[in-house]
Amino acid sequence: LVLSGADVRGRSTVIARITRALDAHRATRDLPTSLSIGGATWGADGDTTTALFDAADQAMYRDKQRSKTPPRA
Repeated sequence: LVLSGADVRGRSTVIARITRALDAHRATRDLPTSLSIGGATWGADGDTTTALFDAADQAMYRDKQRSKTPPRA
């Protein structure tokens, strides 16, 4: 997903909206699903396409790792 003109805050907002929508959908269905999202912002995370894809990929794997970690009590 490419968000032309989005800054870090805008990117985070869109990711949160997608995550909430999936959570709401999951709550009404008996279908196990998961989603790991990684985002990158031009300038903050890189200034080439390769750097941005690498940063987004790394962020996705961090998200995936966090989702496997049980919440602390």
